[in-house]
Amino acid sequence: MSHEAIMWYHEAKGIELYVSKDRYGHYDYCYLAPDDPDREPPIEGEAWFELTLKERQKHNEAYANQRFYDKEVDREDPVLIEAIKSLGTERASGRFAKLKIVRIPEDVKYTIEEYDGAEWIAEVHRTWE
Repeated sequence: MSHEAIMWYHEAKGIELYVSKDRYGHYDYCYLAPDDPDREPPIEGEAWFELTLKERQKHNEAYANQRFYDKEVDREDPVLIEAIKSLGTERASGRFAKLKIVRIPEDVKYTIEEYDGAEWIAEVHRTWE
């Protein structure tokens, strides 16, 4: 999702989102305010390598639970679909994405397949080994 689509999505859902940019200019989306004592700041550089494996895992879990990741949005979310319709494919798509709405007949069982970040819709069928 593009930055514009992410902001549209959260505004439509009535969810407050705090946005910042990392040192590379990429957006970072958090559900907690920068001054919230529960907000887990990112640990980078030498400090990261000084942590034990257990500390890294604990940090990653806490950090992930307060962040928004567009790849975790349910692809059937009506608000996501409305965002794509309202903004259009070009404006709703992120840097490495080409979002589009696909209509699937109601009687078709499907799944969303993924490989190396690329997604597609596949009809569910039987397989045997």
